[in-house]
Amino acid sequence: MKGKNPLHLFVTVRDFLAMVDKVCVEIARGTCRGEQRESRNAVKLPPNFMSYRWRSDSGG
Repeated sequence: MKGKNPLHLFVTVRDFLAMVDKVCVEIARGTCRGEQRESRNAVKLPPNFMSYRWRSDSGG
């Protein structure tokens, strides 16, 4: 990393965050328009799915 512009890391992070922002906007637009997509088969999980999982991970 010696000899590189010290601000190079910040430029890389800025570019990455710009890409993430763009993807979030695209997802939000697709979510607003794509309400018909909810007719897909969705996986139904039991209401206590996460609590059961955490209990089993604790070794108990």
